[in-house]
Amino acid sequence: MQMEPKRSKPKEASLTPLLLSVFRLNDTLLTAGDRLVEDLGLTSSKWQLLGAVAEAPVPLTLASLARRRGLSRQGVRIVAKSLVLSGHLQFIANPDHRNAQLAVLTAEGQHTWLTIRGRQVPWAMQIGEGISDTRIMDAVALLELVRSRLQNYERTITSSLKGFKNASGEPA
Repeated sequence: MQMEPKRSKPKEASLTPLLLSVFRLNDTLLTAGDRLVEDLGLTSSKWQLLGAVAEAPVPLTLASLARRRGLSRQGVRIVAKSLVLSGHLQFIANPDHRNAQLAVLTAEGQHTWLTIRGRQVPWAMQIGEGISDTRIMDAVALLELVRSRLQNYERTITSSLKGFKNASGEPA
């Protein structure tokens, strides 16, 4: 009696639980981040943009900040406006582009960023306790690979839809 070769799961069966887990992680991470910075008058979105500005080696435009963090320009613009109103962020002239100003932290923004970093480091250390650096870096590499493939897929779909019209005759 010959045994049938063991079949591997289709990629969808393996990837779907990963993607669902990422959705759950995103929700949990945003909620935890909001709690970590709420007494500073911030949200996870504001924290994320403050970090992008603080960690950039040179002042960047909002479009560049959005690209670096994988965020929409419109979303970054809305959060940036809120950070300007709260005194954490300001815009300076861009010598390379008259209309695209550069985002920089104010003194208040720098102080807030240092406060957040003082909280975030022990928070991350506690969450990562007992997880090896190798496992963490493998997870980062896997997530970056999936992100890259999703971006390539989106670019392919977007470019292949150019010229097509939807059911109501409008461009797809």
